Amino acid sequence: MIRRLVLGALIAAVPLASSCQVPVTMWEPCAPAENGDITGTDGTWVLVCQDGTWAPIMTASEYVAIANGQQVTEFTPLPTRPTTTTTSTTSTSTTSTSTTTTTAVANKCAAEPASGIDFSTCDFSGQDMSGLDLSYANLAGANFDGANLRGTSLAHANLTDASFVGADMGCVDLTEAILVNTDLTDASFVCEPV
Repeated sequence: MIRRLVLGALIAAVPLASSCQVPVTMWEPCAPAENGDITGTDGTWVLVCQDGTWAPIMTASEYVAIANGQQVTEFTPLPTRPTTTTTSTTSTSTTSTSTTTTTAVANKCAAEPASGIDFSTCDFSGQDMSGLDLSYANLAGANFDGANLRGTSLAHANLTDASFVGADMGCVDLTEAILVNTDLTDASFVCEPV
């Protein structure tokens, strides 16, 4: 857990100077980018290039919370690295190998000071993202279905093709947000204390 917190602090600081590598696949081979950046994402997990392999350190939504100054006290359990098992049968001279792999969704994740955070096509469904500052973020195609966005700033954000079906959007700041083909079906905009 301490390693994860230290890496979490590192990952929160690194993207301020550069952008993470996208798309990357968890547990696949990796190398630092030309600019030395060792971070990446598959759209669900923030990954770090560790010992030549993309390893998860936190979810993308946990990263957003940390990047917005929120203290994350409980992290989602990290996925375990798939194992490869080999079984041999000597009586027939046949070797069978089974491999378990993780399939990752390839999405974008980059942080650039001038343009906000790019979490286009990421899946934040059901997440608690209340009170975050996502102003100027690129959230095109992102999924916020059933998410708690109460009090979140989406001012000037690109929400083109984003989905907020059944999301709690009470007191959300949508000042000059781009809402082209944005699905707000059953979203709640009631701005009262809960």
